[in-house]
Amino acid sequence: MSLIAKAFRSTPKAKIEIKNIKYLFAGLLSLISIAIGQKLKAIDIHDLFDAIAHGTTGEQIDPDFIETPETFEKRIQRARDFWKIPIPLPDKK
Repeated sequence: MSLIAKAFRSTPKAKIEIKNIKYLFAGLLSLISIAIGQKLKAIDIHDLFDAIAHGTTGEQIDPDFIETPETFEKRIQRARDFWKIPIPLPDKK
C-alpha cells in the first residue's frame, strides 16, 4: 500500500485546531512582510484577524486571539519558525 493511500485510511496523528492554523497563518504573514521589507507588527496582524472576525461573524475581536500582546507576539515568532521557507531576509541597516 502506498504512503498516500495509508495516510488517507489512517487517523490523523495530531489534532488540528482552527486556532493553531490561524497562528501559523499569522506567522506566515509576518515572515512574508519581513521578506519584502515591510514588517508587520504583531498588533497589526491581530487587528487584521479582528477585522476578519468582525466581517464574518460580527464579533468585534477574534475569540481565538484573546490574550496579552506579548503572548500573541511570541506565538507569531514561533509560527514563523514553523515555515522554514528560504525567503531572503533584507539586510539590517
